[in-house]
Amino acid sequence: MKELLRNLKPFTKIVLIAGLCLALFGFVVKKAGVYFFWESSWIGNAILLIGLGSLLIDWKNVRKSKSQKTIWNKIGIGIIIFILTVRTIIAIILPRTEAYEIAKTYVESNSEIIEEIGQVENISFIPTGGIQVTTDSNGKYGSATVCFILKGTKKHRAVTILVNKYPDTDWLVEQIF
Repeated sequence: MKELLRNLKPFTKIVLIAGLCLALFGFVVKKAGVYFFWESSWIGNAILLIGLGSLLIDWKNVRKSKSQKTIWNKIGIGIIIFILTVRTIIAIILPRTEAYEIAKTYVESNSEIIEEIGQVENISFIPTGGIQVTTDSNGKYGSATVCFILKGTKKHRAVTILVNKYPDTDWLVEQIF
């Protein structure tokens, strides 16, 4: 273990520390009710994953120099690349969907949300969630879960919205958490 720590590249150390700090910061500000940079936990988690991937690469190189097996390192690196790819695709595709627009319009005009957090001034720039759409002989249907960080005039709030589409209908907000 000492050898691994000694052989870590500066990039790995910096990225791991930065990711951990951002993730921790995001957790603390949410729990403390401080309404500043709530997205830091999402960003920190992504940077932390990059740091873990870099750590596995450094560890693989140490093991390879000792002629030890590196298959588990390679599997871990593959899993991290897969997770980062999926998160990136979701962050790019989700905001371009009709379900996202319906959910966004709903939270911006929902009287209960406005009463709780004030007028919605901003919605997180990194939405998360998932969407599934199917087309068959009955038509097009599906469901989506969209997670936002809403920034209101009074406070912030994380919300999750369940949106469904039934054949021959538009997307409908079914539930909000």
